Amino acid sequence: MNIDGNSIMWTGDAKNWASKGITRRYGDYVKSDICQVAHHGYDGLNQAFYNTVSPKVLLWPTSKANVANQIKGTTYAVDKLIYNMVGADNVIISEPTQTITLPLSLPFVKGVNRFENVN
Repeated sequence: MNIDGNSIMWTGDAKNWASKGITRRYGDYVKSDICQVAHHGYDGLNQAFYNTVSPKVLLWPTSKANVANQIKGTTYAVDKLIYNMVGADNVIISEPTQTITLPLSLPFVKGVNRFENVN
């Protein structure tokens, strides 16, 4: 999806097994400025998928507590990798509810719609 110059990849509840098929079929076409983390993190898409999308911003539809637990990298290692790929300042979680105004000025500047110190 493209809105006011920002490309957004909505992944929904896509699972790891879909990663290869999506990247093989669409290749660089999936590159996006903003990407929703699939399946709330957990066992969603793989690192290769997120590397292909190459987002500058992640929309993570889960709580701050879940993200903190997921980025420890023990059970869901891809979550830690994608979190580090964009950096904490570029991760927007859904707790509390956030409003994003498009177009989004990229690169992101640290602000109130980011969380800190989840480690």
